[in-house]
Amino acid sequence: MDLKRCFKIIEDFGFNVDMESKYIQQHTPLGEDWNINFDECENAKELIECLENHLNGVDDDTTTFVDMRGTHGIPDNLQAIVEDGEWKKQVLKDIIKRIDDNIWADENFRLPLNNENNLKEKLETIKEYANKIDEIWYNEISDENRAIIDQAYNSPVSEHIRWLLADIEEVLKNDLD
Repeated sequence: MDLKRCFKIIEDFGFNVDMESKYIQQHTPLGEDWNINFDECENAKELIECLENHLNGVDDDTTTFVDMRGTHGIPDNLQAIVEDGEWKKQVLKDIIKRIDDNIWADENFRLPLNNENNLKEKLETIKEYANKIDEIWYNEISDENRAIIDQAYNSPVSEHIRWLLADIEEVLKNDLD
C-alpha cells in the first residue's frame, strides 16, 4: 500500500495533509491545532509506526495541558482536556486500524495486472459483475439484510476492491494515452 492511499484515509478522518512540509493537521474538538510530522515515513508501515508513537505520546501531551490549564488559551475544565486527549487517541487508533486493514487486504487480495491481457475488457467484466450483484442482491433483500450489506460495503476488503478498480482505470488511461 502506498503513502498516497494512506493519506487519502487520513484525509477521510478530517486531517489536512501537507506533503511539502511533511505533516498532517487537524483541530481537535477543544480547538487544539493538532499536527503530526511524518517526514521520516517512506511507506505505510513506517507511517503506522509514526502514528503509534504519536498515540503513545497523547497521554503526556494531555498531562502537559492539564498542568497548563487556564493559561495560554488552554481551557480550565479538566474533564474537557481529558476528553480531548481521549478523542485524539481514538482517532489515531481508528486511522491505524484502517491503514493496517488496507495493508492486509493489499497483501491478501491481489488482482493481477498483466499488460499483455486486455485490461479494458477485464475492467468492463468486473464492472458488469458488480452491477449484476448490486441488482440481484440489493433489490431483492430485506431492509435488515441491506443494512448488513451496507456495512460490508465499507469493509477493508470492499475498500481494497474499489482501490484496485481505480488502479486498473489509471493503468488503462495511461495505456491508452
